Amino acid sequence: MEVKKSLIAVGVTSVLMVGAWATASANTDKDDDSVYQWGRWAVLAPAAGVQEVVAFAPVGTANLGSCASDENCPTFTVTTEQPEEPPVEPPVATSPCEAGAPCGFARVDHPYRNQIEAPDSSSIAPFQLVMTQGGQGGDTVAFVVDPGTADEIASGTVSAIIRPTVVVAYPGGPILSGLLTPGDDEAPAVGRGVWGVDESGGEFVWGITANASQMASFISGLGGDRIANYSGFTQGVLNGGEGAVNMSVNFSDATWSGQFNNNAFTASGVVVDSGFVSNAAGFSPNIASGEVYGAFVNAGNNAIGAYDVTNTVGVRSADVFKADFVNNIPQ
Repeated sequence: MEVKKSLIAVGVTSVLMVGAWATASANTDKDDDSVYQWGRWAVLAPAAGVQEVVAFAPVGTANLGSCASDENCPTFTVTTEQPEEPPVEPPVATSPCEAGAPCGFARVDHPYRNQIEAPDSSSIAPFQLVMTQGGQGGDTVAFVVDPGTADEIASGTVSAIIRPTVVVAYPGGPILSGLLTPGDDEAPAVGRGVWGVDESGGEFVWGITANASQMASFISGLGGDRIANYSGFTQGVLNGGEGAVNMSVNFSDATWSGQFNNNAFTASGVVVDSGFVSNAAGFSPNIASGEVYGAFVNAGNNAIGAYDVTNTVGVRSADVFKADFVNNIPQ
């Protein structure tokens, strides 16, 4: 009996709902005015509610499960294309020395035994040198190797003899001994020599980097091709004798190339302001990795620099060098 009552109730409810639906439809201009058919309502309407309306809707009413127009339907785009990787910009070359300022490079020998025995290996570091002439205590020098790092080596201020072409620290303390080249004002403009503090030591090159005005004047004096040739030596006395260095610098296109340590390897790169740096692709095939860099000092009349390279069999070579403007050597 209860089942029959339930069926009768469902039947009555159905008839009433159909009547109500017909009345609502009569008051609507279009079937698709239902809120369930516009915009995201077609997707976001509760599932149970939609099933109820569809269950009781008479045949011929609008399809409430589809979108009335493309503008109101949510769309999804599936793509298998990978986003393009941004281009990798090559590093910007910078000069190792500030124009118009003192600059230097030191070879650090490991271990530093003395000025006769060769070290097991060497590395390169920046080198700062201050020479003071004619003070109350006489001439003094002070130098720092690899300043501002955990490996910094400082001499402190020590007494020395400074002449136009030589500098020598007094014996018994830090070692500094080198040859100097005076500039136009007779002050030291270039230097090369040996250094030592306690158990550390090696060799150095140093100079006053040409400023922009000096470089412009030097380049204009080269003539139409604007090519400057430099010839000199490495400081590797402890590594079996000095090795020849030849460099050709084309200031027209800001490039350079060179032969180092008796042509043990060749390198090339770019000129940046008053300095020069190597390009990884410019080394001879026997070099696996490394770098060469330096600066034009003494108003452009000299080039000082350093190299640290490893060849294809894993042998590392590091040294500093000084070269003089000659402009008559073949490259």
